[in-house]
Amino acid sequence: MNITLVAPTGQRALPIKISIVGQIAAARERLVIRGIAPERIRNRFIAAERSGDGPIRAVTYRESAAAAPAPADSFIPIFDSNLVVWDLFAPWWSWPEPHLGGSARVGEDDCVNVRLHTESAASPIREVVSCVDPNRHLSLRTQLFDGRHSPVRTILVEEAMRQASGRVAARKFSITGADQAVTEIEVYSGDEDYRVSSGTFAALDTPAATGNQPDHAMP
Repeated sequence: MNITLVAPTGQRALPIKISIVGQIAAARERLVIRGIAPERIRNRFIAAERSGDGPIRAVTYRESAAAAPAPADSFIPIFDSNLVVWDLFAPWWSWPEPHLGGSARVGEDDCVNVRLHTESAASPIREVVSCVDPNRHLSLRTQLFDGRHSPVRTILVEEAMRQASGRVAARKFSITGADQAVTEIEVYSGDEDYRVSSGTFAALDTPAATGNQPDHAMP
């Protein structure tokens, strides 16, 4: 992914590049996020895992560091952007009793609002409204709210792509925070090649990955 941060003033930061490698199955989902550029994030990693409908566990580490992976908070933004590990797992789709909220339009596309809510006090996000394109099975706009129904961030898909599996996914999207700072993201086919190997998710098997939750610490 190419990620560009845009301040509320319109000032654009230099883009950053990351890769995301994952395995998704009904029993377990795992992701590894790797910083590629600039140098300050290069070879910094975030690994995260969710088993079934359980909580998301995350750790951070460096490729060459001798220290063990450290626990991380899945709600903290990645590398100062509005991209959040928790959002990548879209756990709100497992919340009970979703409600249809009528049709809407995002850009030139029609979609159906689906409202989801959780009573879990452990979750900073308590309500999500997704406007889903029923033909492509893709949420075109996802709005996340806290327990006071204040907006936290909005994810807006600007361009989609069809993957080799036939699934439609976002190719270009933006994330707007409550402070109106915007993170622009483009998924691209670059010159980096990261494959899943026997050691890709090894950091999740360390004691840090199975221990206590962190006090909101993530790079």
